[in-house]
Amino acid sequence: MYSAAAQEFTLLHMKSIYRLDKIKDYCLDNLDKDLSLDTVSRMAGVSRYHLHRLFNARFGINLGELVTNARMHRSCYQLVFRKQLSVLDVALEAGFSSHEAFSRRFKSTFGISPRQFRNEPNSISVLSDSTWIQQFNNSLLQENKMEETLFDFKVMQVEPVNLIEYRHVGAQRLLPESISEFIVWRKKNRLHPSRFRTFNLVYCDPRTTPDTDFQFGLASEVNRSNIPLENGYYCVTLPEGSYIVYSHLGDEISLGRKVEELYQYCLNNDDFELADFPMVFERKSFYPEVAINQQQTDILLLLK
Repeated sequence: MYSAAAQEFTLLHMKSIYRLDKIKDYCLDNLDKDLSLDTVSRMAGVSRYHLHRLFNARFGINLGELVTNARMHRSCYQLVFRKQLSVLDVALEAGFSSHEAFSRRFKSTFGISPRQFRNEPNSISVLSDSTWIQQFNNSLLQENKMEETLFDFKVMQVEPVNLIEYRHVGAQRLLPESISEFIVWRKKNRLHPSRFRTFNLVYCDPRTTPDTDFQFGLASEVNRSNIPLENGYYCVTLPEGSYIVYSHLGDEISLGRKVEELYQYCLNNDDFELADFPMVFERKSFYPEVAINQQQTDILLLLK
């Protein structure tokens, strides 16, 4: 039995961790707002003299660094996937007062200018391999080990969905380039994500599949049959049937961990036998339009 004092300490510790987690989530959700130490500490009701130390103890990074890194990370994706934004637009959204200040910080962080990064085909892949992004991801993935994660999913009957899929085949590092091409194709055919649902067909495990065998489907819902199929595009149907559906809120790394948990659950549960159809992601919201930890993705597994 714990003493009353020990129980009270544990409860206060969990409340402190919960508050810090909420502060981090607020910052990631509001990168366009004033997120100075004074502002955030006042909003959270935590002394500014202690917040930076508590935050660093929890996430291994101070508050200012997390905010700056999150804004720079978003800028990278805006440069590559939102070509309608000028470099100045991206700089202002990242909190810089000028193109020059942003370019200096960007080059000191990544070794190349924003314009060079935008024009480099493998830029996102290079970013993914960098020490900087690994440190940033680690700061996002800190967990409260005292809390249990409840694995909550549904078994749902899903109606068939007609899709056109662009299938990326080959090196994983070139996937961002395929995503950019797919975005251009959707715009050309007026298949905006706000009106036509977005799916991924996950044909293989990226951790164990060599580049020569790697395939990943980028798909849009369609409502007409006269859309021309360009090279690499296919008509496919999401089959009608019973699916395990798990709704995930978070970034791509935490999504991958939930996939592992879901397969482990299926392995240990004889009630679920998976059909011969790849795992499907339905993308409900997209980074950088939403915060990196607020991306909504449904994981779907078709059952026999």
